[in-house]
Amino acid sequence: MRKVLFILTVQLISTLVFGQDKDSIYSTPLLDNYVNRCFKSLKPIEYLEITNYSKGLDFCNLASCLTFLESYDQDSLLNQAIYERLRQIAQEFYDEGTPILILGYSMNSVELSESLNKKEDYYGITYVSLGNSCISFGSFDKGVEEFNKETILLVNYQVSNYENLEKKKK
Repeated sequence: MRKVLFILTVQLISTLVFGQDKDSIYSTPLLDNYVNRCFKSLKPIEYLEITNYSKGLDFCNLASCLTFLESYDQDSLLNQAIYERLRQIAQEFYDEGTPILILGYSMNSVELSESLNKKEDYYGITYVSLGNSCISFGSFDKGVEEFNKETILLVNYQVSNYENLEKKKK
């Protein structure tokens, strides 16, 4: 019974936080295009399929993964599976040519993301804020960190390959 209540709570929180109407103040192009966007082509992760806590949840976007990490921190194997899913999502954005970095929760992160997105970025990175707040949790922070690390690794790999091609031309 506790598992059912937990799943319902996670789905309710996810819907309330990330499933707002298009006219809502919580709906922005950055949220719609990056945080709420569902990737159906992600590779299956076995532990996400078999665990009772995540049955019926579709971990296809940043919103569902980060909401689950923020609300549930009891199963380290499940957390590891979600971190892997976040790395897959980072890869999807990179493959599309739109790598993103999440600013997470911090004071003035919305303004910071807007400011960074107005500047020319050599790497083509889009910065996404999840809201101005000082409160976050360990597994949530780790999820944001894993996503951002994957994006940084992918972008650096691209830059190093570009630099190697330039050296070979000389």
